[in-house]
Amino acid sequence: MKPIDLPADASNIRSASIFIVGYDLATRRMLTSYLNRDLETSCVLGARELLRRLRIAEPDLIVLDPDLEEIDGLELLREVRQKSAVPIIFVSDRDGEETERVVGLELGADDFMMGPLSLPELRARIRAKLRRRLMGRANSSRRRGCRYTFEGWILDQRKRHVLSPEGEHIRLSKREFALLSAFVEAPWQTLSRAHLLSVTRRHEDVFDRSIDVQVFRLRRKLRDNPQTLIRTARGVGYVFETEVEID
Repeated sequence: MKPIDLPADASNIRSASIFIVGYDLATRRMLTSYLNRDLETSCVLGARELLRRLRIAEPDLIVLDPDLEEIDGLELLREVRQKSAVPIIFVSDRDGEETERVVGLELGADDFMMGPLSLPELRARIRAKLRRRLMGRANSSRRRGCRYTFEGWILDQRKRHVLSPEGEHIRLSKREFALLSAFVEAPWQTLSRAHLLSVTRRHEDVFDRSIDVQVFRLRRKLRDNPQTLIRTARGVGYVFETEVEID
């Protein structure tokens, strides 16, 4: 079979950081030895160390053992998702039940691989998710400085101001401005609380429910009552339901 030449990445995936969380010593060595050929990986022994390291700095992706000793992997996923939107891939070398995979994906896992483990497939899935993540950041950077209009409102990212349909300047906090920017950049899409948290937080001790408070304040300033602009997607997050134009 002729080797396939992989396409060059738009962004430098080699600079991305990956945490390998859990697993026994032999599996950790196998994963890091294989992935370190072209990816920057580091081992995290368990849940406590992962949560401690996330308070310091986020990786670009986490490969997570669903069978942790100190805490169930699904429970750890739930806890991480309250504070972070970092991509997470569950990887197990055993056959798993469909229910476990479904629950993991519902709780916010980005992928779920069960045995028998294929290292080339894992590497490909990691690179695909990193590529989308880094390209998303690049697209977001290119959009900064744009002028968005919706329902007569104007959000100017370069001047960092918001105008009402009557031409009134509306004062938004930094978090409210970041939140509205996230909405106008992705209209009609369901944005999770974890994602909105990642684009609005300034400190590591911000909790998930603070997003609900920020949305409430933003709705009030946008006069969104009843809520026709920002719809609540129960159990998930919010949707910005209006047409948005970019100048």
